[in-house]
Amino acid sequence: MIEVKESIVIKTTPEKIWNFLISLHQKDTYKKWHQKDHIILKILKGNGVDIGSIFYAEEYIGKRILRLKYKLVKAEYPFYLEYKPIFPSSIFANGMGSFKMEPIDNLHTKFIAYIKVGLKPKIFDWLWCKIITVFFKEEDLVKHVKEEGESIRKILENQE
Repeated sequence: MIEVKESIVIKTTPEKIWNFLISLHQKDTYKKWHQKDHIILKILKGNGVDIGSIFYAEEYIGKRILRLKYKLVKAEYPFYLEYKPIFPSSIFANGMGSFKMEPIDNLHTKFIAYIKVGLKPKIFDWLWCKIITVFFKEEDLVKHVKEEGESIRKILENQE
């Protein structure tokens, strides 16, 4: 199992972070979030904020392109979004990702990004980790998630 958890304090409200995240499919917002790595994000089903909304994303993790379909499985406005991969990657991949917004005070919010990647059944987890690291290095994923946190902070703090 590969797990990445990164957090950053942003001078903004949970609502503003939420609004940014749910607008990623609009125009160049996804690309703006991580200019070097993000390629495209689009909604395939739903409106993007309702449970069951389905997305398609392409992004670089290190030198390789990750193409992923995922479903929004939990949304608690304005504090939490959780998604899971769907078919065909869901046949093999046991994973999830989430964004959590924890208010610190009226001006600051702790933004936490979490990603977990594993294999079904869990007995093969060690094999999955060996295979996935051939294509995507764990340090590249950590770097990518950290850069996303720094970027969202710059974008939102410059809007103030």
